Amino acid sequence: MGRRRGADEGAFTFDLEPEGDEEDATAPEPRAPRRTRWRRARPQDPSPSAPLLIDLSVVDDVPPDPQDAAPAGAAGGRDAGDRVPGEGGLPVAVRRARGLLHGRRLLAGVVVATLALTAVVVDTIGDRGRVAALRSSPGGVLELSERPHELWRVEVAGDVPGGLVGVAEGAVVVQVHDELLGVDAASGEHRWQADLPEGVSSCGPGLDPWTGRFHVKPVSAVVCVSTPPGSDPGRSDRATVTVVDAASGEVVAQRPAEVPEAMLFAGPDGGLVVAQWVGDAPRFGDRDLERLTVDELLSGAGEGLVTDGYDLQVRLEDAATGKQRWQRTVRFDSGQDVSSCVAWNDDGTQSAIELRGTVQTVVLDRVLWVGGCGIDAWFTPSGVRLDRGGDPSASEGFSVLPLPSGGYVAQQEPDFGFPDRPGRLLRDDGSEVRSLDGTYLMPQSTDGGGGSVRLLRRSDRLVATGEDGEQLWSAGVAAAAVSVQTSRVAVVLDDTRGVIGLDLGTGDELWAREELFDDVDPVALAYGPYLADGMFTDGRLAAFVVRDYVQGDVLHWIAVDVTSGEELWRFDVEGEDWGFHVAVDGHLVRWSPTAIVGLG
Repeated sequence: MGRRRGADEGAFTFDLEPEGDEEDATAPEPRAPRRTRWRRARPQDPSPSAPLLIDLSVVDDVPPDPQDAAPAGAAGGRDAGDRVPGEGGLPVAVRRARGLLHGRRLLAGVVVATLALTAVVVDTIGDRGRVAALRSSPGGVLELSERPHELWRVEVAGDVPGGLVGVAEGAVVVQVHDELLGVDAASGEHRWQADLPEGVSSCGPGLDPWTGRFHVKPVSAVVCVSTPPGSDPGRSDRATVTVVDAASGEVVAQRPAEVPEAMLFAGPDGGLVVAQWVGDAPRFGDRDLERLTVDELLSGAGEGLVTDGYDLQVRLEDAATGKQRWQRTVRFDSGQDVSSCVAWNDDGTQSAIELRGTVQTVVLDRVLWVGGCGIDAWFTPSGVRLDRGGDPSASEGFSVLPLPSGGYVAQQEPDFGFPDRPGRLLRDDGSEVRSLDGTYLMPQSTDGGGGSVRLLRRSDRLVATGEDGEQLWSAGVAAAAVSVQTSRVAVVLDDTRGVIGLDLGTGDELWAREELFDDVDPVALAYGPYLADGMFTDGRLAAFVVRDYVQGDVLHWIAVDVTSGEELWRFDVEGEDWGFHVAVDGHLVRWSPTAIVGLG
């Protein structure tokens, strides 16, 4: 803000400059890290409107007004009768002018105060919006400027591991044997405790560590299925269903569930999944399936043998009342992976071939997956089937994942060295919007911004489209994964494990770090595009958590600035069991089979 030339020293003008449209020509070019490419392109805001900055700098070289510097008593060419005693002999016109200028000074002061107050209010509102977005975004963490350290820990003793079964209102719901604990994600304080029936309990909806998105959707209720000691876990003959309010820990319902030959699982939205094998016994002609060993089946000797099987009836009930919400029958599919028909012992060894073996379920945000022998199906919480005939199985990398803006993407996950596998976009009702010309790269972590820009891999190029499918830009980057997507920057991992920062609005390369993972054993980077045990952002930096599979129990934490690629911190953690990290209400939480740990 500066004074106009010739104006009173209390009068000011305001320069309104849109942020992000121009680059400071005097700013020094950032120093590039070792083996880091840097581009002077400044990230552009993909949204049409950018905030305005008010320049409040004072201009010191404006000379005083000669009229203001006139000596007292000077007539200034005016009639002497205009002079007023007590005012230094100034003419009435000059006195009136000074009064007017004084009013301008008051007005300028009011304007400055109003703008300052408005800036505080806008900043507060903007900060609240940022915090709210991070709390609800995959991988969104409120503060990552310093290296995380352990804040609290809930350990589980004995042979039965605990589980992170849900989150609600900033609390982590942890199962420890026959009780549930509500643990504050920020402080580790135990908010509540709920007892479960004696025996073996399985609670959910839980979380899935294999999606490459490090976020747990908040739930209103946790559902537990408990079976007495000596019973087959999950079977409904003598099971008890308990529904617990996830925020308060109150047991809102508890009832017996006696459905012969059924398997019970926690479902979406306070639901209970009831799965039953149905249909006639399969026929295999003259071939004796019972004499075929598991090793023979998995080695290929049994290829084409399991041509028939049982269908699976899937029913979703209200867990509290038992009222049916919907029921579907999934037909046996002989094209599914035959390993789904193998029963496994607790120690991981194969035991037998079972056509009516164990059923598996996974509950994600707005998705329910059900799998078994010849069974692989994806549903919405309302029972709409999302996959279709001919889709690969989940074991082959196929999935249906919800999009933040609504709808779903159905496709095989990208993998290093594999050709692109086009997917399809779906509406909430399961109908197809369009086929994807390329592989959609779901961001592993976001700050809640940039959702209107979708990134796809087409051959060896990265393509950005709008929500309507119109191409926005194309970059010569063979991206395998989008590690972080903020409102202005996309941090991607390429086929060579290089990390590249791209302007989300234009696709221009901002920086590239080819050496970022030089200190990590290459074996640790050989398991597909999702090399990280965790991927997080606070909107300003990207934090990678990478396990060293050669050393086994070492985790590498590496953080870089999303706009410059500058490494901000790096450290190793030794002695960690297998596990993964998630963001819970903007806080870091680590799950392992023996403990839930809060970091900050």
